[in-house]
Amino acid sequence: MNEPFNGTPGTLIVPAILTEYAELYAEETGKILSESEVLAMWSDEESKFEALKRLQDSDKYARVFDAGRDLNQEFEKTALQSMYQRVANSIREVDTTHILFIEHAYFGNTGISSGIQAPKKLNAEKDNLVAYAAHGYDLLVDTKNYEDQSYSRVELIFSRINETSKRINIPVIVGEWGALSGNSEAMSSSASFIIGLFERFGFSNTFWAYYNGIERDHYFKSSLIRPYPQFTGGHLINYGFNRETNLFSCSWEESTDIIASTVIYIPDIENLVRESISLNPDRSSTVIQPITNSKAGYLIIPVTGKSLRRTIEFKINNNLDSFSIADKSNK
Repeated sequence: MNEPFNGTPGTLIVPAILTEYAELYAEETGKILSESEVLAMWSDEESKFEALKRLQDSDKYARVFDAGRDLNQEFEKTALQSMYQRVANSIREVDTTHILFIEHAYFGNTGISSGIQAPKKLNAEKDNLVAYAAHGYDLLVDTKNYEDQSYSRVELIFSRINETSKRINIPVIVGEWGALSGNSEAMSSSASFIIGLFERFGFSNTFWAYYNGIERDHYFKSSLIRPYPQFTGGHLINYGFNRETNLFSCSWEESTDIIASTVIYIPDIENLVRESISLNPDRSSTVIQPITNSKAGYLIIPVTGKSLRRTIEFKINNNLDSFSIADKSNK
């Protein structure tokens, strides 16, 4: 379900948030805003931008938006949770092999802590084929001031998603994020920062935006297109791509019962510095496989058949203009 909304009870959440903002405003300025003044402040795009400047600090932002937490979680723990379990039961009666994706309620997109639980199997046991498809955006999304989104707010939003994932013990695929466009440095920096959060938390993700020429925009070439582990033959510990050094690093744990290879996506295999590949242990077993009709390819690392920790590092030449997307016919 895409961004499930709370219905009529959800109409109480925004007033709770704005009331808390008015209290914070009064504490900091000494001025008490009327209800109409607060509504006017948050209804106009430019005045909303000014209002959000007061919430650059993540603690202040959390204080204001957590005013809606209990109302939002009440919906998640009752109506939404009940619906998720009913749908899961119906699916599992005929399908026990596909992944079920759940989301928090709509207001969770802003960083309000979620109260959802993962649906269970028909026998009430844990279902290991469930993923948390959270969405997350800074509140400046879809405005002319989006280039000025706050890193501290964005970090809080995805930190809260990570906390929910740990609490209910299911992996995250961020179902929506971004909505970026254009060639500004600010857009590229925002994309790189958010990708860095995903790498830190171990999130998979699907970027939200598609338009003609997206592959030519700087943020797309400089941040979204990067090497990453597409499949891990074992338990992924950490990974990341440093844009300053063009160094990719990854580590994972293999075990004797794993037979699948680790597969790392390379945006342009011609720019892979092959002599920089440092695999511990056993570099000689790697295979570089091109993708048909694309400059991209895969670095394939067969399993050792042992229980051990493995690490790999390599460099990519800094030639972003050559990065490309694989031809759609191959997807």
